[in-house]
Amino acid sequence: MNHSIAYETTLERLEKAKKLFSLRYGIGLGTITTKINKEAAIGMDGPAFYNARKSIETAKSNNLKFYFTGGYENDKTINTLMHWLGLENKKWNFRKFQIIKLVKDGWTQKQISESLKISQPAVSKILKNIPVGLITDTEQIVENEINKILKDA
Repeated sequence: MNHSIAYETTLERLEKAKKLFSLRYGIGLGTITTKINKEAAIGMDGPAFYNARKSIETAKSNNLKFYFTGGYENDKTINTLMHWLGLENKKWNFRKFQIIKLVKDGWTQKQISESLKISQPAVSKILKNIPVGLITDTEQIVENEINKILKDA
């Protein structure tokens, strides 16, 4: 059975282009005090935007890929985990990014090798040097921590 990648997410396209420019992700949690405009953020305001701006500025000044600002006690935990993810992510070229995503989506090494038109031993070699389980666990912990904040807010 020949598997192929059916689509490419926006994040994947951005990661693919990261050799052209450096990306930073600022995550700001807070309220929006103006009417929500589903078409564009123009005219919208509130702590969510201030926290997002602060996150981008902090990420830039500290050379971080990700930064979270919410004003909660677990901000430090979230940022520590995201900092590790950012350091790990800097080591990946687009091929590694693709393979990691497919493994996390449940693909086998054979399916990945067929889809990406590389040998299964090449896939295995790449995966041997990437802690996919630890990456997945860390991403899940970050998501859980942010969800706790949202639940309590």
